[in-house]
Amino acid sequence: MKSVITLVGALLVFAFLVMPGYSQITINSNDLPFQVGYSWTEYSVSDTMGNGISVNLGNTGGGNVWTFNTTMYPNGKTEVTDVVDPATTPFDTVFSAADFAFSIQEDSGSVFVYLKNTSTELQGLGYGFVFSDTAVSVRRYPYETFLVYPLTSGTSWTSDAVDTMWYGSGIYEVNRTVVDYLVDAWGTIEVPYGTFSCLRVRATSRDYYNTYMGGTLVYSDSSVGVSYMWFGKNEGILASVDSQEGSTNPNFTLASYVSFRVPASTGIHSENQLANRFELFQNFPNPFNPTTTIAFNIPRASEVTFSVYNIAGQLVEQRSLGQLSAGRHEIQFRANRLPSGIYFYQIQAGSWKAVKRMVLMK
Repeated sequence: MKSVITLVGALLVFAFLVMPGYSQITINSNDLPFQVGYSWTEYSVSDTMGNGISVNLGNTGGGNVWTFNTTMYPNGKTEVTDVVDPATTPFDTVFSAADFAFSIQEDSGSVFVYLKNTSTELQGLGYGFVFSDTAVSVRRYPYETFLVYPLTSGTSWTSDAVDTMWYGSGIYEVNRTVVDYLVDAWGTIEVPYGTFSCLRVRATSRDYYNTYMGGTLVYSDSSVGVSYMWFGKNEGILASVDSQEGSTNPNFTLASYVSFRVPASTGIHSENQLANRFELFQNFPNPFNPTTTIAFNIPRASEVTFSVYNIAGQLVEQRSLGQLSAGRHEIQFRANRLPSGIYFYQIQAGSWKAVKRMVLMK
């Protein structure tokens, strides 16, 4: 009798594992859709208040069902990524080894990410961006290992990549990123784009940032975090979730960023939605000389203060912007009297505060 029960149990487990939507998949180098001409649309939300975005990551192992939709994560924005021939981009000679590039058009300019797909791994060679009259490329060496093949449950690897960004006037940054990857779960993911069998990849990252002026280290920082990515066969990334900065807990329930695939026709991005949250944008252009524009959103009328600090943390400029209405605002910052270097700008609106870095290059 015991052997019969055991057999029935084994058959039930087998039936569960091969059910549509619960089959485990394996992804190889030819199972990614990154041919020139392919494009996808991504919907994303960011935690701009510092309170975290509530997420349910599911469990390790098989049989998971993950759901992401715009009702669960309102007030997001959409972005389209196109796969292009590197030869058609501004940095084709810098990244001559790339097989293809991702092209992302933003309000302030264009971003290009360069990749090489071999039979054993997907490599990130670096990126470049073009904003107004500023064009900067950043090469990674060693290359970043985004994926290894075959990708299946239990696959693990470590990527250790370094990139250097030169700003001129003796200013440059050396950033090192070490990421431990593990395919720790599989199942079905439901996103507005469709329902797919998928693998979940956990990425535990450690980032080290160093800024030099004239060969002297003037700024150093580091950060840690945990991210999850969901991959579908012949679909690429279907969703991703980032922990709050500094978190090393793989079972986090509050995220700083959530994104997922939506149909190309989804028209979600609107100024009204973006104005429903606090957000400080990267200054443009950056690097700049001597004037740059800083934009930010506030969801309700607030007293706003703008401050600028140098690399030593000293306040070099501060001004009250008064009581501003809810919505998007822009200010101009002129740095005629300041020397070249790294600066930090801060917007404070009521109890909300955010800081970003900018580079003055004369």
